[in-house]
Amino acid sequence: DELVEELQISYKQLESIAFSNEIRSNFESLDTMKVFTVKWNDSISSADSRVSDTNELYRLIKARLDLDTLVVRSMN
Repeated sequence: DELVEELQISYKQLESIAFSNEIRSNFESLDTMKVFTVKWNDSISSADSRVSDTNELYRLIKARLDLDTLVVRSMN
């Protein structure tokens, strides 16, 4: 909850965020990934700023949650 509130305050152009655990396999091993999916408000953010902000979000979330593996996907 605290992280979501921080992201909402810091990223005004963030429309929504979702979280899931994703299980991946190469048929030899399984790996669980933390996945955040974000949607940016199209009317106030350009494609370049969405890419930059998504990368920034990745670094922030990874540091705040102390994660080794993380995926941040942008829906738009």
